[in-house]
Amino acid sequence: MIEPNGKTVLVAAGVADIAAAVAQRLAAEGFAVVLVLPDGGNAVACLTAIHAVGRRAATIDADLRQPDAMHALFDHAEAIFGKLDVLVSDADIMQLSPLADADEASFKRHVAINDKGVLSGVREAARRLRPGGRIIGISASAGGLQEPSINIHSATAAGIKALARVLAAEVKAGELTLTAIALCPKASRTADAPSQTLMLPQDLGDAVAFLAQADRLAVDGRVLCVERVTVSSVRKQER
Repeated sequence: MIEPNGKTVLVAAGVADIAAAVAQRLAAEGFAVVLVLPDGGNAVACLTAIHAVGRRAATIDADLRQPDAMHALFDHAEAIFGKLDVLVSDADIMQLSPLADADEASFKRHVAINDKGVLSGVREAARRLRPGGRIIGISASAGGLQEPSINIHSATAAGIKALARVLAAEVKAGELTLTAIALCPKASRTADAPSQTLMLPQDLGDAVAFLAQADRLAVDGRVLCVERVTVSSVRKQER
C-alpha cells in the first residue's frame, strides 16, 4: 500500500461516477481527498472506499453553478485539512441544441458555468493552493469535438485549453501547474458498442493521477486529449 504523501486534493466534478473514480484513484496514490459529489452520487460508498486504503476524506455539498461556490469550497476544505495542493475541476455543462434554436438563457448558462465558473475556480486555486500546486481541468470536449448540437458547449469549453497555456506563462516556474484533460471523441457515433469505444471513469482517474504527480515541466500548460470516449459517457446532457 502506498503511504500518505502529505497532500490534499479537492475534487469538484459534475458527474457522480467521475467524481468518485477520480477521488478513489487519487486516494490510492496517497492523497487526502475533499470531494464534491453531485446529486446521485453515493457519498457513503465513496468515503468507505477511500477510508479502506487508509486515507482521510470528506465530502462537501455545493452547487458548482453558483458564482461564489469555489471560494466557499476552499474555505470549507481548508477548515478540514488545511491548505490544498491540487484542484480537479469538472464543472461544465452541455445543453444540446442547434445553434439557430438556442435561446439567450442557454447562452448565459453556458458562459456562466463553462467560462466564468472555470475562471473562478482557477483564480481561487491560484490564490490559495500551496506552492507547487496543481490544477487539472476536465472538459467533455474542450472545444475539440465537432458534432451537431453541441455548438455552445464547444465554444465555451474551449477556454480551458487557452487558460492552461496562458497560466503556464503567467506564473513563476514551479509555483503552480495547470493542465487540461479534453475528452475528445473520434468515435462518438459508435456508442452502441461501448466495450470498444467508451472510456470508463476509472480510466479518467488514471489520467488525473498521472497529471497530479508527473514532472511539472512535462505537463505544465499541456492539454491531454483522451479520444476513446463518447460525450454520453462523461456528461449528463441537460435539456
